[in-house]
Amino acid sequence: MAAAPEPDEAHATHFHRILIGLGAELVLSPLDRDTHSRIREVLDSAGLQRALAALVALEARTESEQKARIAKLVGHTLRGER
Repeated sequence: MAAAPEPDEAHATHFHRILIGLGAELVLSPLDRDTHSRIREVLDSAGLQRALAALVALEARTESEQKARIAKLVGHTLRGER
């Protein structure tokens, strides 16, 4: 059975999705003032600072720790991985 995301994983993923959405909006309508305003709000938010700290924590994991965590999240290991 797959595991639930850890808080750092969930927070980083949440902000990743927000930024991807805003980036897509910016591509579709580069001069939209509302999009620019929402981008500024996100970049100035405390939540983004927590997301960046979460990314630092996630990047500190070794390759074997990352692979083990991915296997736990998806519920199986990659071929050749034990």
